[in-house]
Amino acid sequence: MEPAPSSPSDSEELGAVGGAGTKVDSQLQEAARLKSEGNALYREKRIRAAIGRYHRALLVLRGLDARVTSSIQGFGPQAPALSSKQEEQLRSTQVDCYNNLAACLLQRECVDYARVRDYSLRVLQWRAGDVKALYRAGVATLELGDAHTARQYLTQAIREQPNGNLYSAPLSCCCVFTRCVSIDRWLQAPYFSSMCRCKCEAVLAAGRRETEQ
Repeated sequence: MEPAPSSPSDSEELGAVGGAGTKVDSQLQEAARLKSEGNALYREKRIRAAIGRYHRALLVLRGLDARVTSSIQGFGPQAPALSSKQEEQLRSTQVDCYNNLAACLLQRECVDYARVRDYSLRVLQWRAGDVKALYRAGVATLELGDAHTARQYLTQAIREQPNGNLYSAPLSCCCVFTRCVSIDRWLQAPYFSSMCRCKCEAVLAAGRRETEQ
């Protein structure tokens, strides 16, 4: 599960408030740099350090995100006006970091599936068809006990990339159990090969209920 590659810098464009855009561009570049460092650390299997870089990148971007600053109006400086290009770069780096954080958390010995789901859903808020986010959301939701919703995420992931590569990550359970044609290929992937029988059965049962309705 390789983190998303860095986006090219858009440092040339000033923001909507003229010279203030220079500071905005600097912050966007800093966030992109931190994300790139996180990607390199992830590839080196230095997961904890990678998580730290992604969090720092998100912290840099926090002050530029009008959605965040508007909710705390009156308690600090407001976000500067951004050009459309700056807004696009902000959102792209932000979403990549959340996607990569979810990938990192799935590599840890004790996985916080609630946070994996939360980060994946934040990605889907801006990239509705992101296959990795759909897949991770499905796995995390299944681990949290909601087989019906998990199946929906996984089915959507298949629709988005029916012939794509499957992603793998260690899970704590054992054995695989598949009888459902539509998600059989996904449940046989390395990601699911360590899942316990009851969880796979739950996904299949959810599929049968949908078919019967």
